[in-house]
Amino acid sequence: FDPAAAVSLDAASVENSDNLYIVWQAGEDPDGEILLARSTDRGMTWLGPATLSNSQRRSSRPCVAAYGATVLVVWEEEIGPGGDLHFFGDALVYSVSTDHGVNFSPPQELPLDPAPPRASELAYPDAAFDASGEATVIFQIRTGIHAVRKSTSGFGPNLYLGFGERPSIAAGPGGGLNAVWTAFGDIIGSESIDGGATWTTGNNLTNTRQIHESSPAISADASGALVAWLESAGSRHRVRVAAGSITGFDPLLQRGTAPLSADEHTRPSVFGGEFGYVAYDVAGEITLAGIYPDPSNIPGFPRLLRFDPTLDVTRGSAHARSPRLFAAPPILTWLDDRATPGKADVFIY
Repeated sequence: FDPAAAVSLDAASVENSDNLYIVWQAGEDPDGEILLARSTDRGMTWLGPATLSNSQRRSSRPCVAAYGATVLVVWEEEIGPGGDLHFFGDALVYSVSTDHGVNFSPPQELPLDPAPPRASELAYPDAAFDASGEATVIFQIRTGIHAVRKSTSGFGPNLYLGFGERPSIAAGPGGGLNAVWTAFGDIIGSESIDGGATWTTGNNLTNTRQIHESSPAISADASGALVAWLESAGSRHRVRVAAGSITGFDPLLQRGTAPLSADEHTRPSVFGGEFGYVAYDVAGEITLAGIYPDPSNIPGFPRLLRFDPTLDVTRGSAHARSPRLFAAPPILTWLDDRATPGKADVFIY
């Protein structure tokens, strides 16, 4: 896509379908807008991009989820008095399509009940559909993780899941929902088996000392779930992956061998279940690796994961970032401002 000062990126696909969707923030603060491009042939050609936000306010950090003909896009929007900018958006805004992304509803503020104080910092939305086709949006309010369920009858209550930041959500192996986030330097997980109406108490998936873990991402299929996150110890940063279930992840499985960028806000992207892929950026390059169980695993011992030889997807860009894996077999997208510094292209691999 043409350079448009793309800042953040997300992508989604419809299971057993050729329909793909990519959303991103185009334009720097305070004029960021949310764009969406769609494909009906598994990424061979793309339609758009279309502007979803079209607001006088800053719009940023979009996420997208899809199920059947329904496409849900949620993003942060600055609505502070006088247009004052804050690190987080003041509200979450959503738009819905019921015709495979051809047309979208006018943007509306996400209704929250109970409502947070008007000056609250709402940020980092993520969304997923469960097996019944109902969506849940997970997000951060100040230092707490919250979730709301969207069904055909409207939005459910604003549920508090626990202390933390930067959540990620995915449909679970059993058709429910799995969520992960960061709290006190550990990765926390929670599970819902009723479409987001209730959630289990947060489970510490890492519980390490003297190591800071952040920026988790989760993916799942019928075989299980994968979680990837950034591990920092001093100036050393690595990607780590765990496989299993939210309530029973094998502790601290195989480490990635390549050090990641020192920017701890970078989030690796993961796709799959028992087998899968992880993508991450290091020194301005996008690296992709396959993940599978180690054949030497011994019953009763923590299960190890093995990585395929890593692939440098961008090959000398030095300007690539924000990888996102989606669809099956996986498609990889990322941002790259090599051609026009300060303005990023959206690439698809």
